Amino acid sequence: RLLGEGRVDGVILQARDEADQDELASALRYDAPVVAIHREIDGAASLLMPDADAARVAVEHLVALGHRSIGFIGGLPDSPTAVRRLAGFTQSMADVGIEIEPAFVTALGYQPSQGAQAFDLLMDLPERPTAVVVANVGQESRAAPAETVTLPALEQREEKPSPTPHSQVITISETPPNPHDA
Repeated sequence: RLLGEGRVDGVILQARDEADQDELASALRYDAPVVAIHREIDGAASLLMPDADAARVAVEHLVALGHRSIGFIGGLPDSPTAVRRLAGFTQSMADVGIEIEPAFVTALGYQPSQGAQAFDLLMDLPERPTAVVVANVGQESRAAPAETVTLPALEQREEKPSPTPHSQVITISETPPNPHDA
């Protein structure tokens, strides 16, 4: 309503993963500039994290530590952010000459229970990854405020330890660290 009355000078929009293009386009029908975060919307400026680069940095770091068996806990298969991160992971693994074990890649979503389920799937495999890249720390929801995909995955890690004593979990996050946190 505020948009329609011209009482808003601009909109910063971070759409939920389930939002379709028609729903997003409705924000553009008013005479206010729109900046979309984490996704591209026709007619709006976009601010995207370098998702593929983030996955590349994670893979390169794990490889430098000696890991050759790396898993990927992804977000929703249709999420633009998750798609970019998986593409970066896949390309980076190819660039370092490591073939991805298909069973090491999950795409269950960003909710805490889905992160725990994804980690369970990886740790229940006969041959488990020694390192995991988590595509997102998660998103808050009414059902699980301020919880993340990563924390349940790490809790599962304590219950089902990796086959090596020096296993690693790296998480990609959109939120920069707070310089005031110690």
